[in-house]
Amino acid sequence: MALHKLIYISRPVVGSNADWDEILAASDRNNARLDITGMLLFDGEHYLQLLEGERRDVSDLFLTIAEDKRHTHVEIITSAPSEFRLFGGWSMQPFSASGLHALLGRQEISRISLRDMAVAEIERICVDFSGLKAAMG
Repeated sequence: MALHKLIYISRPVVGSNADWDEILAASDRNNARLDITGMLLFDGEHYLQLLEGERRDVSDLFLTIAEDKRHTHVEIITSAPSEFRLFGGWSMQPFSASGLHALLGRQEISRISLRDMAVAEIERICVDFSGLKAAMG
């Protein structure tokens, strides 16, 4: 199997009733079925999701995600082959603005911009979150 990694960013639809728990449940269900792992972040303004798995599965899932009416301005940050999974054994781990703030407490949450981060920084933060999530139980 050829591993592939895709990172995208989007914005919630203003006035939508996008329920964080509902989004996470759908992600968990769909990703587990496709053997896709990754991380979902929300900084209060943007969703950022890192998906990893077989290329066709990741691409198909992304196309479904891109059509979801709960968010807009969907933009791929990177889509590339990957040598290994950053989140092997995980389905989809979420972090909201409060989780971002806990990890990046040295910054005000309003100053954290997922939109402006480089791919390596996004990956580092996602891996840091996985360690924080594991430590929190």
